[in-house]
Amino acid sequence: MIIRKSRLFSQTEFSRRRQAEFLGQTRWFAAAEDIILVKLEWAKSGGSERQFDDAVSVANIQRNDLERVSLQRWAKELGVGELLERLFRSI
Repeated sequence: MIIRKSRLFSQTEFSRRRQAEFLGQTRWFAAAEDIILVKLEWAKSGGSERQFDDAVSVANIQRNDLERVSLQRWAKELGVGELLERLFRSI
């Protein structure tokens, strides 16, 4: 469960969530781009390679469907642009 924060990114993130079937029930899921950005924020704030590696894993799975322009815009806004560029080099 994720509680929406009041910042603009979180409001936008919440509006981009998608519904999908999971274990026979309809559930809401965050967009891959938003998962990547939040994990990059966590990696930056805690210096966690695990969070960065998780972001790379999501990006690898979704690489052909990622909205890179949106990712770059929000990464700049969130102060994780360098990490996003590192992620792009990793995939």
